[in-house]
Amino acid sequence: MPEKNFPLAEEVKQALRDALRKFYLNDGYLIHNDVHERTLTFRLGMYLQELFPSWNVDCEYNKNINTLKGNKFLLSRCTYSQKMNCSNCNDRKSCTVFPDIIIHRRCTSQNLLVIEAKKNAAPTDRHNDTAKVKEYLTESTLNYYYGIFLDFKDSYEKTIAFLDSNWYSKENQECRNPQETGEMGYEI
Repeated sequence: MPEKNFPLAEEVKQALRDALRKFYLNDGYLIHNDVHERTLTFRLGMYLQELFPSWNVDCEYNKNINTLKGNKFLLSRCTYSQKMNCSNCNDRKSCTVFPDIIIHRRCTSQNLLVIEAKKNAAPTDRHNDTAKVKEYLTESTLNYYYGIFLDFKDSYEKTIAFLDSNWYSKENQECRNPQETGEMGYEI
């Protein structure tokens, strides 16, 4: 069961489908004209914000209230022996993260959804970003409830075809083909 005031997985996925539909309808030009991934995620983030008005939707957001320096870290990637003592670390880039899109409540520990995205991802990119999504869910300082690796394809249909197989949940790490929950609502 999601935390209090968190939408169910199927509600979040339906919102993502709706936002992607609007993205492909209004901004399909971007997919077909080889713009950078950041442009795609920014535009998708705008549509997600419309569907989650009581949440904050941010792209490339690196701040976290639960860490010493205020940045998002994945401790599993930290090479320094005294993890989180980053003032002594020479390799902060390996553990500092900037998720492509997040749905959260700023200045709280309420982190609903993290999205790592690529455009026509190579298998290595897919593997690396999927691993990162799973780490976002298990990292105690980040504590995301849902995560997805989103692979932007040439069409809406091709993009959402793998939505369920790239979806992860804190409850059971993988949430593939969940049962329908009925009517969808996004505002919490």
